[in-house]
Amino acid sequence: MKTKLITIALATTLAASTMFALPPVTTVENSTIENTNTDVTNEATNKSKINSGIEAVGATIKDSEIYNTNSNMENTAKDESLIVSGISLNKAQVTDGSVITNINKDGVNEATNKSKIVSGIEANESTIKDSTIYNENTGVENYAKDESLIVSGISLNKATVEGGSEISNTNTDGTNIAEGKSVVISGISANNAQIKNSTITNTNTGVDNTAKGESEANSGINLGY
Repeated sequence: MKTKLITIALATTLAASTMFALPPVTTVENSTIENTNTDVTNEATNKSKINSGIEAVGATIKDSEIYNTNSNMENTAKDESLIVSGISLNKAQVTDGSVITNINKDGVNEATNKSKIVSGIEANESTIKDSTIYNENTGVENYAKDESLIVSGISLNKATVEGGSEISNTNTDGTNIAEGKSVVISGISANNAQIKNSTITNTNTGVDNTAKGESEANSGINLGY
């Protein structure tokens, strides 16, 4: 039973950062966290950041539910860049039946020079055990540029996924353009990951990915080269 509820809802805002960030070494246990951003405009500029989603880097999440919804968003970061309209779970521990849900719909993210983006879920070097990770991006436009990246799907590089976990990614009618040093990932990237007794599902429909320069793309499932 989830005994705590934290809800963040933002509407029609202009700010350098409308964000919900869990600080390093945060523990979320037997709790529910919900973040909703609708019709929000964020501008960061020179050194940049922006987080209209959820940052939980290095967090321990046990028997909890985390929901992020961004719709009709417009995030512009520029020179040093970043942007996270999705969920960042890098180096996190997600266990004990936790459910992580990210929905990004009809938004536009523009990062520019040093770039990144993440309208999906980034969970590199994380441990996901007996838990569910669900990502849905629909009608989202991401433009990264020179140093690039973009993750509208799910990134699980060097992650451990086990214990009957379910990982599901759906990207529909989206546009991702990376350029410069490039990448993209509208599918699932799991390079050097350990996956045991788990289910991974990826669906991309009507997605337009362009990488350029140093390139890559990945609308499928990448389990290593």
